[in-house]
Amino acid sequence: MKHLRNDWREKILGKVTRDIEPIPLVSDPANLLGDTEIQSILEKQDYITYKYTDHILFRYNFETRYRRLIDNNGKLLIVSEAPEANLRLETPYDLYKKSHVVHVSLNELFPTLEYQSLKEVSISQIDRLYAAYQNHNRVPMGRKLTQEFLLQTLYGIDQKSILTQTDYVVELSLKELPDNLYDYLNFELAKKRNKPTTFFKKRKELYEFLQNKWKQTVQSQGAPSISDYQRLRPVIIKGLLKGDITPIEVTDIESYPLWMRSGLLDGSKTLLTQEITSLLERLEYTLNSDETPQRLWRKVAALWAQTWVKIIQSDSIPEPIQNRVKSLDNRIDSGFSSWVLENHQSLFLIRERKPVTLSQISGHIQRNYPSSKIAVLVIDGMAIDQWIKLKQSIELEKKDLFTFQESFVYAAIPTITSVSRQTIASGTSPSFFGSESQAFNKEKSMWISNWERKGKSADFLKGLKLMENAELSKGKDLASKDALLLISTYLDDQLHDAVNGKHQIHSDIDYWIREGILPELLQLLNREEYIVFVTSDHGNLESQGFGTLRQRLLSEKEGSRVRIYKERVFAEQGKENYPESILYPDKPEQSHYFLFAPGRKSFKRSAEKSVSHGGLSIEEVVVPFIKVGVNK
Repeated sequence: MKHLRNDWREKILGKVTRDIEPIPLVSDPANLLGDTEIQSILEKQDYITYKYTDHILFRYNFETRYRRLIDNNGKLLIVSEAPEANLRLETPYDLYKKSHVVHVSLNELFPTLEYQSLKEVSISQIDRLYAAYQNHNRVPMGRKLTQEFLLQTLYGIDQKSILTQTDYVVELSLKELPDNLYDYLNFELAKKRNKPTTFFKKRKELYEFLQNKWKQTVQSQGAPSISDYQRLRPVIIKGLLKGDITPIEVTDIESYPLWMRSGLLDGSKTLLTQEITSLLERLEYTLNSDETPQRLWRKVAALWAQTWVKIIQSDSIPEPIQNRVKSLDNRIDSGFSSWVLENHQSLFLIRERKPVTLSQISGHIQRNYPSSKIAVLVIDGMAIDQWIKLKQSIELEKKDLFTFQESFVYAAIPTITSVSRQTIASGTSPSFFGSESQAFNKEKSMWISNWERKGKSADFLKGLKLMENAELSKGKDLASKDALLLISTYLDDQLHDAVNGKHQIHSDIDYWIREGILPELLQLLNREEYIVFVTSDHGNLESQGFGTLRQRLLSEKEGSRVRIYKERVFAEQGKENYPESILYPDKPEQSHYFLFAPGRKSFKRSAEKSVSHGGLSIEEVVVPFIKVGVNK
């Protein structure tokens, strides 16, 4: 085995690849095999990693894809997040008996650290933690000492150096601490004689404090009227660039120092234009940041969607801003599509505190709300910009009724309903069935099986237009179940008829919320004591035709943004006809091949415009995942 950057990977790889007969069944509750470097090495060694979550989907995949691989001496790893003690109960008996069972965990890497505290450590932090641990004296540490070790090692925070409120604010603004370390740090600081005057329980409270400091600074027109002004000033500027602090509108912007103006809105000019400019600056800042790529692209997707909502709302955009938007458009399209093709499969193996992919939604909910009833509403085809517009419409019609906790996740590619929605239902990476109808027919059984394995009753309801009150009774009839999956197809229906592009879709959303019953459904679920989540199976974008690809029965699906083939030779014929298109995967002996339209183009008549999905754009791939609350 080649030398690895940190030998914790060597330990893990040595265990899981030591014996491939029978098939390795790996218990990996910390998701260590989700590390991108480990995945890259496994791929180079011709291993295929299958994330086991659902026995129905596993049976299908094994018989259609992996049995032939095994018969030809291929290498397959079956990975489960079930702890070793539960593995036998959570996998089929015959699979468990025939497999070579392997267990990998953070306990093995850090045997003297307290395990509950280690659960908050992400894969990207293990390198730093492992390097520091080699210098540790290896005396067993309880929770307090483990959290102190994590605070210093992963975040560079020494509580002894925090003596004032400003010390506290500056340290926390530079870090993204998990909530348990906020709790620990606050507890320890509160015991000191010299300590902060105000403590924060989470990052949101920190930036509410800084927003207030920015307001004070604006009111004083930049005069150093707040304590430790010089230390807080760069923190506030960074918060403005990242979007954690909101710009403030003023009437005489010219009277303010130049450094402040990126955090101000000129009341004498068109606010939308200024807001678009501010969003473009934040986009450029984010694209040039040192965030890990899978986090960076989700942030970019959210900012890009906000920008387009403002553009759609604006009557006219100055030419310099149009040029800037076009330049960023090209940069995002080319950068994201190449990255997502290379890293898409490994995304399903990454696990963070919030879901990274649609497939991780059910697992995230079960871990965080194990004793609650839950309902997931999938709005078919909803892109992030349409979520923003939908939220605006709800808030206009039902002021202050709902609260929304937003995050963003990756859909499966190709971004078509029959592929990506099954990942929500099954809780695993996508599979390709013999026909779309076969995929749709299995959604209900996937969802029910997914939750029955978690010890909960479940049900499934699709085809909701949410325009008639009669549909509310359908939801109420299912209220005895623990886990509901509800599918609304209203928005997707509008997408395919949107001859005027996204402007028309935004108008349709206003009508839907005004005349339909989506808010009433959210209220009903809340009354029935469900914790409610809203998400989408894929997004969409405005595209322009660059020629019709006529292959008729040669491709299994002829979408405007993607074609799906079972035979590589037919996919290659399509590629020859349209050299700009993207063939994936570029390997022999795959069960399916995809031919993606490039950039913002589609397999339609030349110059024909449409709103479509199936492709690799950031608008199609990154979608919203929202926790909805109702104010009492």
